[in-house]
Amino acid sequence: MSTPTHKPSPYKASSIFSSLQNAIAKGIHDQNFKNGAFRTSIPHNTISNTKTSVVDAFNILLASPELSTEEKETVKYCRIQFIHLRNCFPGATQPKAGEAGALEEKLKGLKEMFEEDAARREPENAALDFEATPAKTKKRSASAVDDNAVSGKRLRKTLSSVPQ
Repeated sequence: MSTPTHKPSPYKASSIFSSLQNAIAKGIHDQNFKNGAFRTSIPHNTISNTKTSVVDAFNILLASPELSTEEKETVKYCRIQFIHLRNCFPGATQPKAGEAGALEEKLKGLKEMFEEDAARREPENAALDFEATPAKTKKRSASAVDDNAVSGKRLRKTLSSVPQ
């Protein structure tokens, strides 16, 4: 009798570095960040787990006039944490969960940035979707908008307290 083998899920990242790579690829390509402004400058197939390509992607985002000051702050601090962790854990070496906490926090901010951009464009995308029905389109409640405003204020306060 053979024992079942477990295949890793293609959707589950094997490390914090892979999680960051996946977040950038998903935000730029799947969520069409800034209406696809970065699809050619950050191609999906070149975002890899290497320090250089991830940092290059961050640099492209930081150099762009498409990002707001707040978005650039989010990218900048995620980049700083990534470089720090990559320098501490080069090659295939992986940090333990406690050692990657700061990058995980910045990664959450990066994912939120991509999601907020997609949510802002949602009415535009629904108008362009000829098959959009009222059941398919999501409406955001006033409390959800208020929650996002509070989250944004909290994020800005947190980012302003991080040394540059």
